[in-house]
Amino acid sequence: MRTMLLDTFNCPIRWPDMVETMREQGITKVCISGPDNLFGRVNSTGENFEVLAIDARKAMRPRVRQRSARRARR
Repeated sequence: MRTMLLDTFNCPIRWPDMVETMREQGITKVCISGPDNLFGRVNSTGENFEVLAIDARKAMRPRVRQRSARRARR
């Protein structure tokens, strides 16, 4: 694991290739953690995916449940 992490500093990530592969795999939403949210600011990310910035405050907030379509018709 240590070697893999250190290799990311020496080997650039080809982000357009990553985006293409993620789209081919059917990924539609990307969750970005941390204060910087760098990947959310990259144009190819925002144009191809729904980008959700996640931080500790948002993670601890209760979710608002959406009503199902079946219940909404009643």
